[in-house]
Amino acid sequence: MERDSPDEIIHKGTYSLKIEDSVPFVYVDFADGLSEKWLMLANGTVCDIFRPNGQHIHTVTGSVNRTEIIFPAADIINSTSFLTEGNIQYLPQNLKLYYKDNNPWVEGVPGQGINEKLYFENLYCDKGTMQISIGYVSYDKPYLYTQNSRPKKIKLSVEGKFSVIIDLLDTPKYQQINIPDKIINEVLIMEILEVYAGTKYEDTCINTVLFELNSGYYEYNKYWE
Repeated sequence: MERDSPDEIIHKGTYSLKIEDSVPFVYVDFADGLSEKWLMLANGTVCDIFRPNGQHIHTVTGSVNRTEIIFPAADIINSTSFLTEGNIQYLPQNLKLYYKDNNPWVEGVPGQGINEKLYFENLYCDKGTMQISIGYVSYDKPYLYTQNSRPKKIKLSVEGKFSVIIDLLDTPKYQQINIPDKIINEVLIMEILEVYAGTKYEDTCINTVLFELNSGYYEYNKYWE
């Protein structure tokens, strides 16, 4: 593990991975005595790192370093509901944010949000993939992941083209879903069918949704599994 200091000297060190309330953190110990704790969400295609100074690093883990092929959600995102707590609104537009810390979409109906929907409008995706990070993800409060509900089973559909049921693992790490057909400026609907129940709150949360424009740009790196 290396880092660039302000004086551009490379500092080497070691790292270890720890899971806190299902959220993966990397503890980095640099040879110069400094240390950092990073929240890291990754799979075989994408990787997001959140550092304590607020810096967000978005990259890919595949064979081609072309992050512009993977983009946040769609131009327009709507939902059947969203949660409002005081002055805070957990809007569907939160899924478009690159820096994802304490900014999920949260459904806003009584119960766990079964049958609540997200609408990704004017989406163009040439048989690429969806990368989804579920739950409430927080650097400072990782326990919010297990305290809130997370989607366990979802349905993805485009009217007149396809409708597929997807089982999700209970992890905030990115999960890759293959889009079965081209989506050409159409509406992709995501429906919550089943959830992992939160230990404290019923609210069901989704942290991030990314899309890969075309499949085949990256060789899936199984190291992250």
